[in-house]
Amino acid sequence: MASKIKVKIRSFGEDAMGAFKVAKQRLHNILHASEKDIEEDPITEKARTLHRGLIKAKVTQIEKDGEHASKITFSAPCPLYFSAGQYLTVSLKLGDKVATRPYSITSSPAQGKEGIVSILVKEKADEPFFSRYLNRDLKVGDELFLEVGLGDLTLNPIRDKAEILGVAGGVGIAPFLSMAKAINESAESPFHLTVLYGSRKQTDILASKEIASLESERVHFINVLSEEPDYPGEKGFITASLIQKYCDVTKVSFFLCGPHVMEEFVLKELSTLGVDIRHVRSECPASLPLPKTDAKTYLLKVHRGIELLELKAREDEPLIIALERAGIYVHSCCRSGKCGACRVEVINGEFEENENDARRFYDVAYRYAYSCHAYPRSDMEIRIPIESFPA
Repeated sequence: MASKIKVKIRSFGEDAMGAFKVAKQRLHNILHASEKDIEEDPITEKARTLHRGLIKAKVTQIEKDGEHASKITFSAPCPLYFSAGQYLTVSLKLGDKVATRPYSITSSPAQGKEGIVSILVKEKADEPFFSRYLNRDLKVGDELFLEVGLGDLTLNPIRDKAEILGVAGGVGIAPFLSMAKAINESAESPFHLTVLYGSRKQTDILASKEIASLESERVHFINVLSEEPDYPGEKGFITASLIQKYCDVTKVSFFLCGPHVMEEFVLKELSTLGVDIRHVRSECPASLPLPKTDAKTYLLKVHRGIELLELKAREDEPLIIALERAGIYVHSCCRSGKCGACRVEVINGEFEENENDARRFYDVAYRYAYSCHAYPRSDMEIRIPIESFPA
C-alpha cells in the first residue's frame, strides 16, 4: 500500500515571513555566540572528506589499449568520492613547471571509496606534451596529483529519465564505463543505459574487452563504425534515424561525450527529432592550442601579489598555456571554460573567449577571463591569485 505524504504550500507572505524569521534568528545567534573557539566543525570536516583538493596518488597499473591509448590506474591513500560520469584532473610536475589536464573516470564510485581510480588516455597530435607523456613515459610507481569528483555528466534520478541514451566518440566512452559499472553494481539503480559508440574502424574502439564485460540486462553498448563498409554491425554516423532505432526519444535522457564535431552533429540530429535541450547533457572537450604557422605573439604582464612577471603569449593558445610554459601555477579543472577555477582578472588588453563562452555574468561585466578558454588578441595585463603547488 502506497504511503501518503501531506504537503502544505505556503503563501508568498508566509514564505517571506519565514525567511525574515530565519535571518533574525541567525543574527541573534551571532550576537550571542560564545567567544570560545569551536574545536570541531562537522560540516567543514565532511566537506574536507568529500572534497580533498589535490591528492598525491601512485600509478599502480598501465594497460595499453591499441597503439595510442592507455588505461591508467591510480591508488590513493584515502577514499576518493565521485559520482559515475565525473572526471578528475591530473597535475604533472616536470622540473619547475606544472601542467594540469582533465580526464573522465572509468572506474565505479565503489572502487573510488577503496582509493582506486582509473582513466583512459589517448595520445593526441594537437596536445603532444601531456597525453604523450602519460602514454609513453609514465611508469608504474610514479606519483602524480589528482583532484577527483568534478563535472556534472552524472546520473540524477530527480532530473533524468530512467532510460539513458549515451552517445560517445573516442575517449568519450570513459564516463559511460563508469556509469555502466555503477548501474550493474546496484540493484537499486533506476537506470537503463544504452550507448552508441562511434569510431572510424574496429581498431579505433577503445576498452573493447571492458565494454563486452559490462553488457547486462540494463546496460548495452552498440559500436557504430564510419569507415568500415563491410562491418556487420551499425555503420555510418550517429544520425536521427539510428537514434530512433534504439530509443523512444520522448522517454529518454541524452548524454553526450566525445569530440566537439561529433557533439555538434548529434545535437543537430536531436533537434530534428524535437528533443528538448533540457534532456541533453554533455561534457565539453578541453580547449587545446590551435597552432598557426603565422601566429602572433603578444606581451603578457602578470601580477601575482607584489610580483610583476612578463612573458610571451601566442594568439593560438589559451592564456593558461603561456602561464604553464613560464612555470606559473594556476589552479584549473575542466580546461573547457565552464567551471571558472582558472579565472584571472584582465586589467588591460583584448582577449577572445573560445566558442561557447560560459562565464558568469559578473565575470563578463568586470572583465574576468577563464584562462583555459581565453586567447590573447593584443598585449595584455592580468592579475592572478597567489597559488602554490604541493611539493
